[in-house]
Amino acid sequence: SAEKNPRLAVEIAKCLPDDWVLVMAGEGQERSALLPHDRVRFLGQTDRPGDLLSLFDVFLSTVDHEGFGLSV
Repeated sequence: SAEKNPRLAVEIAKCLPDDWVLVMAGEGQERSALLPHDRVRFLGQTDRPGDLLSLFDVFLSTVDHEGFGLSV
């Protein structure tokens, strides 16, 4: 969704080191508006985001506001 600012995340992905990729999970209205990029992978919806988070080295949050800090 727009408040999660996925467009900013894709812009950040363009600046990543060559051996890094941005992995995005979830579905939403903004996904179809994001331009494909070779450094971005879309996983779709997940019921177990914690399992995904345990696989990665870095967590990027681009939300404009987070009511309860659930993602962190």
